[in-house]
Amino acid sequence: MADYRYNKPYSASWNGVHSKYEIIPDLTKPLPPNNFFVTNPYIIGMLDIRWDSPLDIAENSQWTILGINIYKANDSEAGPFFRINQNPIETLYYRDQTTNSLIADENVLSTISKGENSVADWVFKVAHPPIIKENSQNELLEDPRGIVLKIDNGDGQGLLNVPALKLNARTGEVFLITKQIYNPETKKIEEPRLPIGPNARCVCSYWYNLSLIRSDLVPRHFYKITTVGRDKFGNILETLLDKVMPINVYQLDKPHYVWKSIISKNRFLLEQFGERVKLFLRKEVGERCPNYSDIHQQAHNNCVLCYGTGILGGFYGPFDITIACPEAEKHINLTDVGLRLNFTFDSWMGPSPLIRTRDFIVRQTGERMTVGPVIPQGPKGAIFQQHFTLNYRDTKDILYKVPIHGYPPPTGDCRVNFDNKVPVSDDTRNVNQPVTDASPVIPEYKEDKPRAKTDKGRTIDYENVTW
Repeated sequence: MADYRYNKPYSASWNGVHSKYEIIPDLTKPLPPNNFFVTNPYIIGMLDIRWDSPLDIAENSQWTILGINIYKANDSEAGPFFRINQNPIETLYYRDQTTNSLIADENVLSTISKGENSVADWVFKVAHPPIIKENSQNELLEDPRGIVLKIDNGDGQGLLNVPALKLNARTGEVFLITKQIYNPETKKIEEPRLPIGPNARCVCSYWYNLSLIRSDLVPRHFYKITTVGRDKFGNILETLLDKVMPINVYQLDKPHYVWKSIISKNRFLLEQFGERVKLFLRKEVGERCPNYSDIHQQAHNNCVLCYGTGILGGFYGPFDITIACPEAEKHINLTDVGLRLNFTFDSWMGPSPLIRTRDFIVRQTGERMTVGPVIPQGPKGAIFQQHFTLNYRDTKDILYKVPIHGYPPPTGDCRVNFDNKVPVSDDTRNVNQPVTDASPVIPEYKEDKPRAKTDKGRTIDYENVTW
C-alpha cells in the first residue's frame, strides 16, 4: 500500500482515506500526473481517460519524461491491476474500449476428444473462450455458423469448410458432426468429414473479447496512472503503483476542501460510534466456475469454489472498514423451515471502497450480512458517503464458508498457568498459538499510566478517550 502519514491524531482504516491521509511522494521516481479523470463518452463499451501533463510538475524536471502508463482493475480498487497500454502514452488522452479480436485458423486438433461409446461425442475446445459475436459487447455466439471450421481428413483435398453441430460459447467447446448430413449445395447426403488419420488437420476461426468495458450492474473499473521517465544515467524509472490512488467513472468530480472537511468529520463520527467490520467485494469478472449452470445461467448456491457468484474465488477481501452501528430490532419468526432471524438495518460508511449490492460484511460477532441497495451521497458526483442496507444471513448460508485470512482461530484450551508458565491444555497442537490475523484488533496503548490500570476496549472511540 501507499506510504501514508497521519495528519490527524486518531486511528484510521479505509473509509475517508482521501481526507485522512496525505500520500508522501517518492521523489526518487517520477510523480504521477495531476487531475486524473475517467468519463463516459455516451457510447456503450467506451471510457475516456484524461490527465494533466506530467511536465507541469516541477519535481519531474530532473527526468526526461517518456510518457505515462495506465493500469486497470476490473472489480476492486485494491487490484489486481494490469497495464492496458503497450508503450508509454505521450498524449493527455486515452480511450479504453471493448475490443473484439479475431483468432484465424487456430489449430485445435490436439484438443479434440472422442467419445468412448459413440463417435457422436467429438468435441474440441478453443484457446480463448468465450466465443462471441463479431463487433458485440461480450454477446455469446449461439449459432455455430458464426465460426469458420476447416477439416482435412487426409483425402488429398486439403482443408475444407465444414459446419459444426453445435457449440458452447461460454466454455469454447465446439461439437463436430459425426453422422451423415445433407449438403444443400450438392443436394446430396454426404459422409461426415472428421480429422482422422496421420495427416489430419482441424482449424477454427472465431471472435473473442480482447478487452471488455462493462456497462451493466454497476461495473467497477478502476484505473491508476504512472509517469515513465529516464534519468541522466539512462535508467528507465516509473512511478510506484502503490503511490497512486485509483479512479473510477463514478467519481464525476473531485471534492474540494469544503467536502473534504465533511468527509473528515464523517470519519470522526464513525470513529466515535462506528463499528469495525470486514468487507468482502463480490467478483463480477474473472474465470467462470466449472460448476456454473449453462442451462439456468447461474451458479450453484452451495458451490465452495465460487460461493454462488459464478466466478472462481467468489469475493475479494477481506478489507477492514468502519460502518455506522446497527439501530434495528431483531425478530425471530417461525417459518415453514423452522425459526428464522430477521435483522435488517440501514448503515453508512465513507467514500471508499466503492461497494454495491450483494457484497457482504462480517461483524465481530461472527454475523455475516449482505449489502442491499447502495445510495451514494455527494455534490456533483463527488462521493463523500455511501448509505446502504444490511441484511442478516442465516448460519447455513454459503457466505459463512467464505474464508477469512488466518481463519479459523486456534481451538482448545490455551490458558496459561502463570506459576509454571506452561499452557494448561495437553493438546500440543494448540500450545502458544498466536492470535490469527482475522481476529479483531485490540490496539496497543501509550505507556502514560501503569499497565495494570490501563483499560482496553475494541473500538476506536475507547482507544481515543482513554489515551
